[in-house]
Amino acid sequence: MIKPKLLVTGNFTPGDLVVSVSPSNLVVLDSVKEDINQIWESTLQKAQEKNLNLYNGTSYRLNSLKQESGKVYLDFGIMDFKTRFGLREALPKIDFDETMYRNGCYVGATVKTSDDKYLMVKLSGKSMNRNSNDVLGGIMETNIEMSSEYIFKVLHTELKEEAGVEELEIKNTTLKAIYQGMYTNIGFYLETELSISSDEILKRFKSNSDVDVVGIEVYSYEQYLEVLKNHNENKGLIYDLVIGK
Repeated sequence: MIKPKLLVTGNFTPGDLVVSVSPSNLVVLDSVKEDINQIWESTLQKAQEKNLNLYNGTSYRLNSLKQESGKVYLDFGIMDFKTRFGLREALPKIDFDETMYRNGCYVGATVKTSDDKYLMVKLSGKSMNRNSNDVLGGIMETNIEMSSEYIFKVLHTELKEEAGVEELEIKNTTLKAIYQGMYTNIGFYLETELSISSDEILKRFKSNSDVDVVGIEVYSYEQYLEVLKNHNENKGLIYDLVIGK
C-alpha cells in the first residue's frame, strides 16, 4: 500500500482532455505472473463457491499523463482483470517500483441531488470492490469507445446502472482530479449535479438491476464529509477535494 497522491487537479471538461491508446507499458516479472495466476485461480474458486461476480474482462490502465498548455494528455493501455486483481496481492511480496504499478483506472464521483443531498452506494459484496459502501462510479472498462468524453461516459453509465439516473437528468459533470490510489490504481474523481431529488432516486432503486449494489445511501453535506473522512485513505483525499483543501 502506498500513500495516495494527487496527480492533476482542476475543473476539466471533455474539451480539456487529449486521449490515446497504446500498448501497455506495465512491467510484470515472470515470477509475479506465476503468483498472479495462482492468486486468480484461488480467488476464482472461492468466488464460485460463494456465488460472487468474478470474470476476467479487460479495463484501461494509465500509461502516462501530462498536463500542458491547459490540456491533460492521457495515454491508456489495456489490462485484463486477472492481472489488475492479482497485482494487488502480488506486488507487496517483492521490491517494486512505479513501472510495476497497476495504474488500473476507475471513476468515482461526488453526486449532489436537486434537494442538496449526497449519494453513495451500499455494496452487495459480490464484486471485486472490497468496500461495504462507496461513491458512485466504477472500473473504466473497454466496452465504451475511447474518446475525450470517455471518462464522463463511464460515470454517466454507472449513474444509470447504480442509481437509475438518465443522462438528461445530469445538470453538469466536471473532472476535478486524477490521483494515484493507495493500491497503485488511478482514480478519476468527478463532481456531478443532478436535476432530480434524492426521494426520486430512492423510488427508482426498487427496480435496480445492478447486482453489485443493494442500496442507495443519502446524506446531508456534513454527513457525507464525515463518511469520506472515516472511510479509507483514498476517500480521505476526496474529502480534501470536496472541502477545497
